[in-house]
Amino acid sequence: MSDPLRTLTFGDVEQDVWGAAWLPGRDGLLLLGVGDDASVFEVSLEVSGQEWRLKAPGLELVAAPSSPPVELSDEDGAPAGSEQACAIVVMPGGGPELQSAGRRGEHPLERATHKLESLREVSAWFEGGEAVAVFAVRAQKQRGQDQDAISAVVLDPEGAPAITDPRLSTTYAASGRPTRTTLELWSDDPEGFPRRFAGESAERSAQADGAGWSLHAELMRCHSRGRDGTGVYMIARPA
Repeated sequence: MSDPLRTLTFGDVEQDVWGAAWLPGRDGLLLLGVGDDASVFEVSLEVSGQEWRLKAPGLELVAAPSSPPVELSDEDGAPAGSEQACAIVVMPGGGPELQSAGRRGEHPLERATHKLESLREVSAWFEGGEAVAVFAVRAQKQRGQDQDAISAVVLDPEGAPAITDPRLSTTYAASGRPTRTTLELWSDDPEGFPRRFAGESAERSAQADGAGWSLHAELMRCHSRGRDGTGVYMIARPA
């Protein structure tokens, strides 16, 4: 079997440090933002026990899990990968060590890339270990996000129900950059209310091409239930 698509997002919007990794195999891309600057690294992945290590000349990143993995399923109930919260340490050569909260995920990529129009991943994390991740797949010839195949999960130390009806809405700038997003995540509890998340661009973004993909990542200020957090909106298209 081929490797799954692995993704990793992390950061702190108040400290103006963030990043996103796209790993369709053992090699991929890391987009790293510090203040006004954004850098792109071609990285290789090493999985050592429960740790992910991303390595590039002059840089190493370690992602260690801070919660058990949670399995995802798509709208038809089929397996759609897993997500877990993690702690990130970035060790740039010659620079100070960076530490951050974030999340990482694995997703099967069974569709041929020539049949895909785009993949979108929206993720956010908050104090206390709560995180959310939404993964949306759009096939070619689909024009509206209501036709996307969407899977979602809430990572909550206090427990959260499985999401059965995730709804993702995005506002884009004329350039195609995501500027606002809202998530409404429904469970199968007939008396329950959806978990709602919202985010707006922090005016920090990065682009990269490599590993067969064209990527755009946007740092987001995120909000949920009266709390503020950090998130990343990532859009990937087959190159």
